[in-house]
Amino acid sequence: MPDILNTINYNKELIIRNPEHVRPWQHVIEPIYGYVLLAQKQYQKKIITPNHAWNFGPKKDNFIKVNQIINKVKKIKKIKKIVIKKSNINETKILKLNSNKAMKNLNWKPKWDINQTIEKIIIWNDLNKKNKKTKNICEKQIVDYLNN
Repeated sequence: MPDILNTINYNKELIIRNPEHVRPWQHVIEPIYGYVLLAQKQYQKKIITPNHAWNFGPKKDNFIKVNQIINKVKKIKKIKKIVIKKSNINETKILKLNSNKAMKNLNWKPKWDINQTIEKIIIWNDLNKKNKKTKNICEKQIVDYLNN
């Protein structure tokens, strides 16, 4: 998303390495809320587990291809030009996270689907670009998330 937003903000061309690669798209609020829950449960000594690895990934429907996310953004914002530029960097084609442990032990679950995620990110980006007070939109989006 940062590359897509920079493209929109500065009216530049969007350079994509791997449009068919699948990525776990989510709003930053989702995993942060998971980590806050985890910290709370650990502090209360309600979670004691020998495996310290935790994943807070998006809904299954949010694991989509890069070109799909671009198409969804293009429905909301204009992207000047998209260039596919193959790279010699060896990247994993499909990145997924298994959040079952967090769901089971913390009763955490991702709340926002991909469309809500994109909408919230773009709203924040637009206000930030206009030098508006992003603190207010951050607080509003956190409240929206918690009330969802």
